Amino acid sequence: DHIQAMMKVVKDMHEAEGWEYKLWGDELFEIYKDELPANYLTDERVPAAVIQDHLKILLMRDEGGIFMDVDVEMIQSFGWLFKKLPDNLQFFAGLNFPKPGRRNKV
Repeated sequence: DHIQAMMKVVKDMHEAEGWEYKLWGDELFEIYKDELPANYLTDERVPAAVIQDHLKILLMRDEGGIFMDVDVEMIQSFGWLFKKLPDNLQFFAGLNFPKPGRRNKV
């Protein structure tokens, strides 16, 4: 499957450089459900994506590292980027710009 192949590339590329690869799933909800706002679970107007984003932020707070979706196609490892970043940097984020004439579904 295409997603599995992309995940393997990310894992192999970064483990070869000494990174630890972790694939998180539904267990995040069990770990952090008590830290979510109460209305997330009772208000049907709260989109699942909002809950997922909140879980990602809590995970990054506790684990650090890099969070990326499984459908990201790696061109090169993150190693080159970290060599260019200042030592005192605590956070950075990537941006996803839609192709001209297309809208992001986010």
